[in-house]
Amino acid sequence: DTPPPPSEPAGALPPVRIVRQLDAVHIDYVTLEHKKNKAQDDAAVVVYQSNGRCTPYEVRVVDDFGSAMIITVDAVASPKVRREGE
Repeated sequence: DTPPPPSEPAGALPPVRIVRQLDAVHIDYVTLEHKKNKAQDDAAVVVYQSNGRCTPYEVRVVDDFGSAMIITVDAVASPKVRREGE
């Protein structure tokens, strides 16, 4: 006999996969819990809780001209955006 799969906690929502298609812009990397993931190779899972908190993360977005923006989101889901090099 095989054991039944673990059940989700009461009230838990199933994971949602979000995919964005961006013209002339790509995600270079995502840093999540101090681990850098290349967007092309790996998936980065950011957990947002029902109280609005999330796992802190950073995303580097680059356009076709080489300009880059760094988006940093803290544990209370407050984003900061800065141009790379500033």
